[in-house]
Amino acid sequence: MREKPILFSTPMVQALLDDTKNQTRRTNGLEFINENPDRWLSASIVSGEDDKILAAFRGKVNPLIVASAVECPFGKEGDRLWVRETWQNGGWDGTTTVSPAYKAAGHAHLCGGWRPSIHMPREISRVLLEITDVRIDRLQNISAADAIGEGIKAHESWPEAPDVPRYQLYGPLYEKSADKLGYETISDPVFSFFTLWISIHGDDAVKKNPWVWVVNFKRL
Repeated sequence: MREKPILFSTPMVQALLDDTKNQTRRTNGLEFINENPDRWLSASIVSGEDDKILAAFRGKVNPLIVASAVECPFGKEGDRLWVRETWQNGGWDGTTTVSPAYKAAGHAHLCGGWRPSIHMPREISRVLLEITDVRIDRLQNISAADAIGEGIKAHESWPEAPDVPRYQLYGPLYEKSADKLGYETISDPVFSFFTLWISIHGDDAVKKNPWVWVVNFKRL
């Protein structure tokens, strides 16, 4: 069993703590593959040396031959991920000073501003995850259930439509919708997740349909 760090944004840390996020999609290590993601017909998970797992890609030239294999940088089933989040040595929880302080906990920083998650040391990480499954897929293949599992924020249904779910819109699409269209949610969880992906990776990030690691986990 190995332990590795993993970065999460403040909203996603909150989703982890609320137990509404049980998976993540990442492109780490797949940069070469995603230079031309349509070049690859399929990919599968195989075992590598030292009990590691690899994504084996088959190309269009000869789909019977594994053209490229990439090691999963996050580990395998049973391995653990300790979460790095935005933090500070000292903060205010509304009543007393706390140390360390976590932005996702709603703490107010006292001085110096928040420290980026990349600088969080292992000893003050408060969220530990255990990997339950790893697979490889194209981003646009995400299902509605998996989009919800990504931790998108759910809102209460509209009173006039109690059976219609509502999910948050994120980033530029949220801002455009809220400013010009008068709404900030949508009933399609996949579209909600795509707006989240775009807010992190850029305007064309969904259109490119990259290959991604799909890492499922449980919080310990």
